Amino acid sequence: MSNKNYSFLKGFAIIGSSTFLNMVIGVLTTPIITRLVLPESYGQHSMFTLYTNMAVAVLCLGLDQALVRFYFEHEGIAYRS
Repeated sequence: MSNKNYSFLKGFAIIGSSTFLNMVIGVLTTPIITRLVLPESYGQHSMFTLYTNMAVAVLCLGLDQALVRFYFEHEGIAYRS
């Protein structure tokens, strides 16, 4: 196995394991949260999270492309820092 394939598989395993760990944490904490929090409070929190995620999606729309567009406008390390 070449070094390039090994690094690809290693990166894939790291990302896959972190996703799996995130899912396990969600499955374990859901029963605890439903016992501790009232349904009304949980619904309010879910609505707040929904609106916040929508606002972040709209506000961040295109900022990464704008950064790349204007980053290379001028030459020189002083401008880019």
